[in-house]
Amino acid sequence: MHTNMGYVRIMARCHPFANGRRLIFEHVAVAELALGKQLPEGAVVHHINNTKSDNKNANLVVCQDQAYHLLLHARIEARDACGNPSFRKCFYCGSWCDPDELDGGRDGNRHHRRCAAEWQQKRRDRLRGDRPKHLEAVRSSPKCKHGHLWTEETTRFNARGVRWCLACSRIADAKRKHAA
Repeated sequence: MHTNMGYVRIMARCHPFANGRRLIFEHVAVAELALGKQLPEGAVVHHINNTKSDNKNANLVVCQDQAYHLLLHARIEARDACGNPSFRKCFYCGSWCDPDELDGGRDGNRHHRRCAAEWQQKRRDRLRGDRPKHLEAVRSSPKCKHGHLWTEETTRFNARGVRWCLACSRIADAKRKHAA
């Protein structure tokens, strides 16, 4: 029986990994048969050719844990992309290079310092909005609807680029505190 993910399941009445219908993955059964014992806890079976229904003994590798399994996939992806399984991909620019040339982020994503700095700058610009246009808009209408002058110190823009007056928001905050 094939699953919707491409794996093959077989009947195993008393296997500890069997589901409610007493089925287990065929690649797990083949790996256990080759080992001569049940898979250790946390072990993962990897298909070398990435064909999930190809469960020949020569196509399976038993990984000690999911972390090692993911490392195998990362090395295969690097080998296929650039020819060197030790290379890693920059999270920002997507180029493959020696891991010594990359920094590790807090989230585990490897990247060039230059790429991370460019991305951060673009992000800051996006959050601030396009400065020159906003400053022109500030100059075009000198006062807000309450009569406060639009200046760089009193003007802010939200994420959608809508302009708002800090002086008006302070007045609104003070009125709310008085009402409470």
